[in-house]
Amino acid sequence: MDISIIVPCYNEKRVIKKNISSVYNYFKKNKTIKNFEIIIVDDGSTDNSYDIVRKLKRGKREIIQNEKRENLGKGYSVNQGVFMARFPYIIFFDADLATPLEETKNFLEYKNFDIVIGTRKNHKAKRTLIRKISGRIFSFFSNLILPLNVSDPQCGIKMFKKDIARKIFGKKIIDHFAFDSEILYIGRKLGFKIKEIPVKWKENDNSKVSLIKDGFNMLVDLIKVRFHDYGFA
Repeated sequence: MDISIIVPCYNEKRVIKKNISSVYNYFKKNKTIKNFEIIIVDDGSTDNSYDIVRKLKRGKREIIQNEKRENLGKGYSVNQGVFMARFPYIIFFDADLATPLEETKNFLEYKNFDIVIGTRKNHKAKRTLIRKISGRIFSFFSNLILPLNVSDPQCGIKMFKKDIARKIFGKKIIDHFAFDSEILYIGRKLGFKIKEIPVKWKENDNSKVSLIKDGFNMLVDLIKVRFHDYGFA
């Protein structure tokens, strides 16, 4: 199996070297993976994350980095990675590795689905109470406004067939945190098969999401998605 791994990155200097090395070593040793690439998309970091990755990728042809640019949003970064990807399957997850790398093997088992997404609605997910409540509220509104019919649209690990991903991301209009719900909405509208599987999860104490400000903006973006003309038949 050949796979492209997309890792969006913003101000991750504390963990980026260790975590990307872990990703590289994991997939290098994975006997079910024939070829892989790790596409690290830096979203205009203001720390030295970009330079750390630039040094890390030396001598490792599997590690690819985008051109340095301004901050445009996580959704924009994943979109950029999708169109940089070369291999038939694409998986993306956050640079903090909130989901252990071992969980990716479960995604590969469902490669016949067009889209495979994680859900934290299980006993294996370790989350703070406020994050758990806010996640459930956003999931409720995502399913109410769009609807999606999934339990955890914001879970930060997802896998796509590459041709499917490009059809979906080619229609995407949201560049920030609500993009997860948007791409699932587009996928539903286009009739693609979605599989949701439970994942282990450990909450990141340094999350870039502001519950009040970003929560409001995410609701506004959901409404934009609902009433946008994507040209669905």
